Amino acid sequence: MTTPIPPSPNILLIENDPALADEIRTALTATGSGSFDVEWVRQLSNGIARLGKKGIAAVLLELSLPDSQGIETFDKLFTASFAQGTPLHRGTRTAYQWQHRYQRVSEKRRGCRNADQECGHGDVGVEALIRWQQPDRGLIAPAQFVPVAEDCGRIVQIGRWVLREACRQARAWQNAGLPPLPIAFNVSAVEFRDKGFVEGVRAILSETGLQARYLELELTERVLMEDAESTASVLQELKMMGVHLAVDDFGTGYSSLSYLRQFPIDVLKIDRSFVDRITANPDDSSIVSAIIHMGKSLKHRVIAEGIETQEQRAYLQTQRCTEGQGYLFSRPLCAAQFAHLLEMSIRDTAVH
Repeated sequence: MTTPIPPSPNILLIENDPALADEIRTALTATGSGSFDVEWVRQLSNGIARLGKKGIAAVLLELSLPDSQGIETFDKLFTASFAQGTPLHRGTRTAYQWQHRYQRVSEKRRGCRNADQECGHGDVGVEALIRWQQPDRGLIAPAQFVPVAEDCGRIVQIGRWVLREACRQARAWQNAGLPPLPIAFNVSAVEFRDKGFVEGVRAILSETGLQARYLELELTERVLMEDAESTASVLQELKMMGVHLAVDDFGTGYSSLSYLRQFPIDVLKIDRSFVDRITANPDDSSIVSAIIHMGKSLKHRVIAEGIETQEQRAYLQTQRCTEGQGYLFSRPLCAAQFAHLLEMSIRDTAVH
């Protein structure tokens, strides 16, 4: 199977590294004798030469893909490079890895009579996040690597892998006796428009054993409004399956309120850019208040993203927005850390 590397005008993931390019190019040339697809090797090698650091970014993403093909390919490149006496840097493969992270969605505990009462919060959900580890720049956020993955034609593959892992992990937490929390997953435009998207979701739920009611798919306004009729059809299929649906980064797009009412949406997530300024900018606080009241009138849950201070939390609660997500509650954590957080929350609830 060939994997072309088209030019990308998008933000680059790594700095130009001629030495690394030479290492990979040498390894690719060494493995072009038939050990695996020669055309694939040729395209990767040409991609590096033609696109410079864009080609390097695409190659590194290709080699770090979370499937057997990506791992097997890297192993062959690594072995062949040693055979030629020009080994790839030993840290190359382990340096470029995918990292799963999970962030809690919290709600003010029932029994609080006012926003100032300090009675804590409870967990009502979790969002699955993915980061790409880069040696010099740390964890790369999706806004940077997704465009490259789309250019490489790999975003659907990566998205399904992340969704499968999220569902598997949610089910594993349930099996371990932890509270069954819905897990949210952000869907890119390319994934959502893929013809096999709905069936892919169905297959992953069946494979992992996670009930559909514990999966929440997040889509931005831009994705929803790209083709409203087609969007409505796909959303209805997902809704009939039992999956929950959320509008992510709400307030930053141009969605029609009439369409918003027609779509089977369960959750509105207020964009963090508004939440960040609600205690300092009256315009932003007015927008947030309007979104909350609109969401409540449509019987949607409303979640505020990016809550970092008690002042932001207090204001949101005065507006009847009791659910939130942000560093005030938890930074994104690995699976083991998140499980520990849930256990601590359960013990804290029992004490109170």
